[in-house]
This record gives sequence, C-alpha cells and structure tokens, in this order.
Amino acid sequence: LGRVGAELSLVASDQALHIRALNAAKSAFMAFKFANFDDFEATEFSCTILAKPVASCLKNLRSVARLRIYLEDDSSPEPHLVFQLISANGVVRCHRLTIGDGEVLHAVFDDSGCSRLVGPPVTFSNLLEHIHGTDELVATVLPTSLKLKSFHNPNLADRKGRLQKALQTEMSIAHGEFDEYEYLGPEEGMQLVFCFREVRALMSFCDAVEADHLSMQFHRGGKPLQFAAQKEGLEIELIMS
Repeated sequence: LGRVGAELSLVASDQALHIRALNAAKSAFMAFKFANFDDFEATEFSCTILAKPVASCLKNLRSVARLRIYLEDDSSPEPHLVFQLISANGVVRCHRLTIGDGEVLHAVFDDSGCSRLVGPPVTFSNLLEHIHGTDELVATVLPTSLKLKSFHNPNLADRKGRLQKALQTEMSIAHGEFDEYEYLGPEEGMQLVFCFREVRALMSFCDAVEADHLSMQFHRGGKPLQFAAQKEGLEIELIMS
C-alpha cells in the first residue's frame, strides 16, 4: 500500500478491517480486506494514517509472535492508533501513531462484459521479473496470448536534446498457462498501458502470502483495469485508470 499512496485509509467494521490507499494522481487505488484474526473486536470506525510510519513499525517481524492493533481512548484530545508487537521471548514493543480524519476511500470496478484472465500469481510474476528500468508497462492482450513489454517514450530526449536509447524488454505467455482466459476484445487484440510500480508491489505481496489466484479484468485501453487476489481471510484489489 505504501507503494501506492502516502496516506492510508483504515475502516473497521464488526467483521473485517479494510485498509486502502490512493495515489496522488488518483490513477491507482489499492484495497486490502483482512478478516482472519486470532481475536477481532471492533465497532464502526475510520481514520487516516501515514503509510511511512506504519511501514517502519512493521519492518522487522521475524521475531514477532503476535501483533495487536488497537485505538487508544478516543476521548483523548489526540487519539492514537497503537501497534503492539509481542516477541516470542516476551519483549513487547509499542508504537503510537497519530491518526486523522478523512474520507472513506472506495473505488468500484464495473466487471460487466469485461475480459478476464485468472491464474496463479507466479504466472503473472514470471512475466514481470525480467522487465526493468521503466515506469509503465504495455500489455498486449490477444485471443491466444498475453504480452507485456516496458514502455518508453521514443521522443524523450536528454538535457542535451539527444534522443535517449532505452532497452525494451517483452515477455509473452500463451493463454493455456492461465486457469481462465476469457478475452472479449477484437480479434487483432488490444493494448493497455499502466503503471509498473503498483503492479509489481501487488505481485510481490501475492507471492509472499501465497495467494490462491490472481485475476486481471479490463474492458479496453483507456478504461479502468483491475487486478484482484484472494486467500483465506484476505482480499486484495488494485484498480488503475
């Protein structure tokens, strides 16, 4: 989430914890839904919190046996969200993070009549592992294959006005490698351009938690694109426009 936005939106319900982020350009929205806790007690609550301090709190977790997140007494003039990390040897660390009010972030992807590609996260990760030095990706979706390549502006010049030479890498995979490949676009295929940073962050997380599957849904170039993944007690969504 910290790769998407500098600020996180936290929404707690009586059944799950939702954590969401929106980038500064409002072109990428990522959401996590956690519903698999050893102990979960919550009432309706929402707040915003900076992503960087949260990342610092959760940086080294190898010796941490349990993590407890709770809201300090909300009657305080400045309530804090507390991250309590309990190590296997009994050492307890507490981080008190300032929270703020903010709008509840939410984005909705219309999946009616869209193309849908579904497969293990590693299927998508293998396409990305050899692509470097680019901010954007071009996905060429065909009836029988998916191709990904790095996107570079051919007219981009350096400070001396010389056109820059960039390495362009292209990877492809046949439709049979996916669990589900439902392409509803034109026979000649379609191209989708989207940010590399957010997608790579999502793929890395899916690999780390061993997500069951990853889906990619889209209508056509210029329309929003959705990646979604699931694991027991966890739902992940990335929407890009």
